Amino acid sequence: MPTTKQSSASNSIYDEIKSRIINLHYFPGYKLSETRLASEFSVGRSPIRSAFARLLSEGWIEVSPQSGTYVRKLDEKEIAEIFEYRLILEVNATRLATKNISDKKLIQLRQAFNQLRPKKKVSRARLNSFDSFNELDSLFHAEIYRAAGNSLIKDTLLDLHDKVRWLTRLSPSPPSRLLDLFTELELILRSLERRSPSEGAKYMRQHIENAADFGADLRALAAKPAQK
Repeated sequence: MPTTKQSSASNSIYDEIKSRIINLHYFPGYKLSETRLASEFSVGRSPIRSAFARLLSEGWIEVSPQSGTYVRKLDEKEIAEIFEYRLILEVNATRLATKNISDKKLIQLRQAFNQLRPKKKVSRARLNSFDSFNELDSLFHAEIYRAAGNSLIKDTLLDLHDKVRWLTRLSPSPPSRLLDLFTELELILRSLERRSPSEGAKYMRQHIENAADFGADLRALAAKPAQK
C-alpha cells in the first residue's frame, strides 16, 4: 500500500501536471515521460504512475501501449457532451444558488465584477488577454456551485469547469466576444442579487449555450485549410 508521503507526492504531481495541461504548457498530443517527470520531481516512478492513473480516469491523458502516454485531444462529440452535462447540472445549481447565496458573498461578487470588468472607454483591441475574464468567470462559477448547497453537484462541476477552462484556452475568443461574456456574467449576477431562480436559470443556460456555440464555431474555423 502507498504511504502517506507517496500519496502526498502523487497528489502534488497530479495537480502540477493537470495545471500544465489546462494552461497549455502541455498541449494536446504532448508525450508525457515517466522517466523525465520522475527526475524533475525527484521521486520514483510510483507517484508518477499514480498521478497518471488519476489523470487517465478523468480523461486528461491517454495511454498507447505501443508509443506511450499523451495529453488527450477531445473530439467534438466529447466537447458537446461536456456542455450538455454542464447545462443539466449548472442551470439547476444556479437556480438553487439564487436562494442560498449569502448577502456577503453577493457583495464580494459585485465588487469583483466591478473591479475586473472592462471599462466602457476601453478599446476592443486592448482586450486580448483572457486573464481578467478567466479570473472572474472561475470565481462566479465556483461560488454558484458552493451556494447551491449540494456537495456532489459542487464537486462534479468544479472538476468539469477545469475542462471548460482548458477548452477556453485552446480556442480563445476574440475581443468582441469577451465584451459579451462580461455582459452575460452581469446578467447572472443581477439574477443572484434579485434572488430570482427563473432568471438565474435562464441566463446561465444562455451563457453556457453561447459558450458552446461560439467555441464550436472557432474550432471549425481553425480546422479549415488556409486559403492559398
